[in-house]
Amino acid sequence: MKQKNLFTISFFLIFYLFGFFPPLGVRGLFAQNPLPIWVNDDFSNPQSGFSNQKGQDTDYEYKEGKYVITKRSNDGSYGWTNKTIFTNFDKEYVFEAEFKLVNHTQDDIAHGFVMLAENKKTYFFEIKPRKAQFQLKYYQGKWEDVSNAVVDSSIIKKGANEINKMQVQIKNDKMIVKINNKQIYEGEKLKSLISNYGFFSGNNHIVEIDNFKFYQDNKINVIPNAPEKLEKINLGEKINTKYAETSPYITPDGKTLYYSIQNSPENTGGDKDGDEIWYCESNDNGETWQPRKNAGKPLNNTDPNSVISSTPDNNTMLVANRYNADGSPAGGGFSMTNRTAQGWEVPKSLDMEDFVSKSYNEFCLSADRKVIIMAVLRDECIGGKDLFVSFNLNGDKWSKPKHMGNIINTKEAETSPFLAADGVSLYFSTPGLPGYGSNDIFVSRRLDDTWINWSEPQNLGKGINSEAWDAYFTLPASGKYAYMASTENGTEGSLDIIRVKLVEAVKPKPVVLISGKVFNSKTKEPMSASITYNALKAGKELGVATSSPTDGSYKIVLPAGEFYGFLAQKNNFISVSENIDVTKITAYKEITRD
Repeated sequence: MKQKNLFTISFFLIFYLFGFFPPLGVRGLFAQNPLPIWVNDDFSNPQSGFSNQKGQDTDYEYKEGKYVITKRSNDGSYGWTNKTIFTNFDKEYVFEAEFKLVNHTQDDIAHGFVMLAENKKTYFFEIKPRKAQFQLKYYQGKWEDVSNAVVDSSIIKKGANEINKMQVQIKNDKMIVKINNKQIYEGEKLKSLISNYGFFSGNNHIVEIDNFKFYQDNKINVIPNAPEKLEKINLGEKINTKYAETSPYITPDGKTLYYSIQNSPENTGGDKDGDEIWYCESNDNGETWQPRKNAGKPLNNTDPNSVISSTPDNNTMLVANRYNADGSPAGGGFSMTNRTAQGWEVPKSLDMEDFVSKSYNEFCLSADRKVIIMAVLRDECIGGKDLFVSFNLNGDKWSKPKHMGNIINTKEAETSPFLAADGVSLYFSTPGLPGYGSNDIFVSRRLDDTWINWSEPQNLGKGINSEAWDAYFTLPASGKYAYMASTENGTEGSLDIIRVKLVEAVKPKPVVLISGKVFNSKTKEPMSASITYNALKAGKELGVATSSPTDGSYKIVLPAGEFYGFLAQKNNFISVSENIDVTKITAYKEITRD
């Protein structure tokens, strides 16, 4: 009995010592890399975010489970590529990869990691295998060395087809670089870095990269019940080309899809014309689409052109940039255009107080035409482009852009805002929040009428976001399908327009699409008129729609759960008013009311 007790105590002590206080060898094993893997890229997926194209001087290819950079020139320049990876710079992180020198023509060759910092500073972590050398330097108009150290030749493998593993660890205020698990550099943490990482190759040689891993303890705030997988359908060659398709916008009725194509020979200005507006139409609410058509003049000119938003009736559109009276470019900003019996009129510039932006701008217009949300770069920004809001004052005048707060704005760039028809759900893309790829799409809900109080952004999940760059999320009033631009399965690796069938978890709040025609009561002929709609309980005017001058049709999108009044008006006619009760509607519905 005493022997049994002694065995029990001994077993407990061994379990205690090894289970709770592992010996040094075991602790060292666990402490070597205690962080979870945030990104794990074995380069089997060509859509993981790094460049995948051949150039005049450098090729970047996903090839047989490796990432291969082929630098052909011998002029001392570097060929490099990078992608955005969400990084919390206040926390420890580690990144590593394996580099294999395939062939070379001289001893002074270099390859390795590249990191970007603010003020156009680019850091290079260089392995020079033939010289058994590691060098850390940056380029900012000229080259500057941070460290230039000859490494023990037993650490760096010199021969062709040898693999050298490089690891960079940033913890507290220190940065440690290891090659083949041996520390070869320790210095201060680099300052003003941005979440951008990649690889480079220099001076006429080929390097293969494999097993890129990024370690950090982050958590993605995914919208509840978001599915792991959704069917993403590339809209095909009727709509997409081998050139980049960007800025999709689907009209609220789901029948017209506007988007831009970059540098296509089919653009009216040819390759040098940049972005032009194209569109396609559907007769079955997005199930099938007719072949694309160029929007032509006056919407397209030699500026980059894109559709920002349209009214529910598709009779008024907000478009990017300003236009002169003859349709020629008049600089940055945005303009409004109305449909006439002859087609779209020349867009007229909108007057926004103190509109200043130092970057390419993106906008969206609320369904009631009273609010514009924009992604712009201004002095008030906390990082890259931020989201701002402007309110309609009267007609063509708009208020000074107002920063929308630090809940939805991050230290990185926010892009492609889209305000759903409910006027509450804001979708946008950013690399500044934990996600699955270089840019992910998030949704945030407006909490009050100040437009600066928002719910914490939620990631739309793996069903929508990929390892690649995802942005320009847009959806019709029904919320049945979402349309977006993505490099995932893009034509020859370019941005394409894809369609995703949504589940309830991702949809905005339900709305009602009210449509019909305005008639002359005597002649029964359709006519153009203004239609004012109000929230009767609150006694508040919500917006004004205009019926078509050709067939008298109108469309209005209203959030469900309210009691509304309508008033159709035209000079020299007696106005007609009607009420409609949608307080009990809990899902998207279409109502016809002439």
